[in-house]
Amino acid sequence: MSLVEHFGAEHARLAAQLPGAGHPAVDSVRGAALARFRSQGLPQTRLEDWKYTSLAGLEHKPLPVAASAGSLTAGQLAAQAALPQAVHRLVFIDGHFAPEHSFHQLPAGALAASLAARLAAAPQDGLPADDPAASALSALNLAFSADGLELEVAAGVVVEQPILLLWVGSQPEHSTFPALRVRLGQGARACLVEQHLSLHAGTAVNTAVARISLAGQAELQHIKVQAEGPRVVHLSDCAVELAAGARLRSLVLALGGQLGREDLRIALQGRNAAAELDGLYLARGRRHLDHHTTVVHASPDCSSRQDYRGIIDDAARAVFNGRVVVARDAQHTDAQQTNANLLLSDAAEIDTKPQLEIFADDVRCSHGATVGQLDAAELFYLRSRGLDEAQARTLVTFAFAARCLAPVPAGTPLHDGLRRLLLAALPGGEQLENLTP
Repeated sequence: MSLVEHFGAEHARLAAQLPGAGHPAVDSVRGAALARFRSQGLPQTRLEDWKYTSLAGLEHKPLPVAASAGSLTAGQLAAQAALPQAVHRLVFIDGHFAPEHSFHQLPAGALAASLAARLAAAPQDGLPADDPAASALSALNLAFSADGLELEVAAGVVVEQPILLLWVGSQPEHSTFPALRVRLGQGARACLVEQHLSLHAGTAVNTAVARISLAGQAELQHIKVQAEGPRVVHLSDCAVELAAGARLRSLVLALGGQLGREDLRIALQGRNAAAELDGLYLARGRRHLDHHTTVVHASPDCSSRQDYRGIIDDAARAVFNGRVVVARDAQHTDAQQTNANLLLSDAAEIDTKPQLEIFADDVRCSHGATVGQLDAAELFYLRSRGLDEAQARTLVTFAFAARCLAPVPAGTPLHDGLRRLLLAALPGGEQLENLTP
């Protein structure tokens, strides 16, 4: 049985159990999404955007869709969460909302709701239409939309404390399809920390989709941490639309998984919109991590900045493709893009491809990519100050990686939590806990 046939059979098995099933507004969207996946199938390496990343391995072991949530303890969450003492925490286990582990004190005008609960209460509101610009994996996620987070912040409302969203995989040998939808009203502000983690060392596939809309003057800091197990496949598509004067600060940390693909698509649709994109991918062993960013400047006077960093060790491979498109009428665009990579072994590999597609004539755009090794002079200096070779290598590597945390204020619980996760992901990082500020 092919993977397309497998998911067709899984959909037939689970269709009646999905929230909102039986209502035409819901069934039609799911049916159309499944039809697109059946028509297009998995992305193939013959496609330019997928030439370095093969999903053929998924065909060999189709995994059933997780129809219910497993269990976990509060201690397991606290040990791995980026914000152990979060004021607002929303937990989904195997793609399903876990109210017993969730709590928040959101201000009036801010609403965090389960997609399943909303569909059960008002199925006539339906699901958002499939996005044909996204890969067929996005359509597959929509076809199996069982649960997810819907976050709405009304105009002028400010959520002072970060919102921690935990996607937890507790059952190996399953596929999950988390969905995230965020809408910020005029002038609203929020920080969302989205963390994917697994409590098992088995095989799993996590196909995640996020759709974010920022109204005029709204500000969102979106931090995503992928820290899943060594045999997990993580496939993600995130699309963000920014109206006039809106601002997005994005940070993506890819620290785990066996194969990871992150598609981040930004549309600057209103004048003076701005996007700051930072990212770090850490690939060890035989991991394969692929990051694709697309920033479309559709309006004048917008700005974007990208700074993605990669650390590749052992026989791992990483891919970065950063694409900036400046539309014909998007005059006075300011777009900067950099990709820096550190190779720690002779067998490590990076494929980097920065792209600029400019159709306007009054712009300031730049891009660049670097690939290098650890600086011998820096290592010698640290060795001369009493560190052994392993500590020196780890400290220089951490200094290279930690620059991605600059947008998060130092000394805050969020910065400390992200720093802790980063150190834990680096070989020997635990030994540097007392050596790094």
